[in-house]
Amino acid sequence: MADPLYKRLEDMRGAVEDAQAQIERGRLVDLPSLERDAAYLCDQVKRLEPARARDLQAELAELISALDDLALALERFRNAKQAEKQEG
Repeated sequence: MADPLYKRLEDMRGAVEDAQAQIERGRLVDLPSLERDAAYLCDQVKRLEPARARDLQAELAELISALDDLALALERFRNAKQAEKQEG
């Protein structure tokens, strides 16, 4: 049986990557749901035994990297919208 926390981490990483792709296409995304999912995952990981938490390090690192990429995409989106306003 698959580990539900591992599956949730994978699902969240996919959601973050989807959000980044939407932003890069100029679409808005639902960030509050991503924030709720991230808070839930952080809470669950904090409750794990240290050895089990270490087992999830690679997946957590990938999620953090995806979140960093999303933050960059949001910054580019914001800058592009500000530039449009200044030109318009």
